[in-house]
Amino acid sequence: MWPDPTADSDKSLRVLIIGSDPVLVYVYRPDVVSQAVSFWRAVQTRVWRGRPDPVRDSRAEYHPGAIAHVVSMLRAQEKSWRAWFDDEGVEPIEISYPVLWRNLTRNVGTILEALGQDPRLAPAPVLERQADQRSDEWVERYRTDAEALGLPT
Repeated sequence: MWPDPTADSDKSLRVLIIGSDPVLVYVYRPDVVSQAVSFWRAVQTRVWRGRPDPVRDSRAEYHPGAIAHVVSMLRAQEKSWRAWFDDEGVEPIEISYPVLWRNLTRNVGTILEALGQDPRLAPAPVLERQADQRSDEWVERYRTDAEALGLPT
């Protein structure tokens, strides 16, 4: 049975457009500070994937206010996604980022299986984790600054 296209529901629209309720995958990072540091570095270096560029990375500067802004933005996004999932009765496949990047092929296989596909079709990873010692130092520095300055964590 097709959903009512006039219903006030994102699910009704998803089913109407796609033909079935899609499998939704929600990738999240439990450590929002690490995510904010990664985001802030990527904004400055314009390197979003692959290996870090040492020349561009040398220009990136630690800035607790910028990282705090990103932390607040990420927290608000997380809250909004969770509220939308609840409002729509959506139960996505949830994968934390650390689990995803450590077991990318297996996790893609799980998603393929949920889609009714052969999980053995999952490709080998092509992306590399970009976080490094500098990211770790910025995370620790921010946690210290956040505590002292009352910034969000």
